Amino acid sequence: MYRVFAISMLFTIACSAWGDDVIEAIEQATDLYESGQTRQAISQLEFAAQLIRQQRGSGLQAFLPEPLDGWSAEDANSSTSGVALFGGGTSVERSYSDGSKNVTIRILTDSPMMQAFMMMFSNPAIASAQGGALKMIAGQQALVKPDGITIVLQNTYLIQVEGNASNEDYLAYAGEIDFAGLQSFN
Repeated sequence: MYRVFAISMLFTIACSAWGDDVIEAIEQATDLYESGQTRQAISQLEFAAQLIRQQRGSGLQAFLPEPLDGWSAEDANSSTSGVALFGGGTSVERSYSDGSKNVTIRILTDSPMMQAFMMMFSNPAIASAQGGALKMIAGQQALVKPDGITIVLQNTYLIQVEGNASNEDYLAYAGEIDFAGLQSFN
């Protein structure tokens, strides 16, 4: 509970720092729109949306797990793309290594491409045809394949755990993801 509170406070502080830029971009878009400069207004609104995506990406980093015993981790990275690039979205990822094996966890949200994955999860026959098996991990429905794990959380987050490791490693890392925190993240 404390971790969720601390993450919420950090995200609120980050949002207030970015919030001024978001509000300023929206206000500029309003002024441009009112003066008939619609193309520039659209550009400013897209800029504001991109700033919000960046906020979300920074906030999502907190839900990635710490490295397991004997493993090390790189810093988490987030990236965002607008609607023009693959339908848009926000992603965050972190890579882990124990020297001979590596695991990468990636969380994607705010992307219309998630609908394709939702179809796969709603039809177990499709999952089986792709060489995967459905399994529950930390209370979440997951598609487990030899090369990694895919989890769709609340029809909002696509979580991938993959790399050059064993299924046991993938399962261990998937089990450490802060699903409760993600479910309450806005």
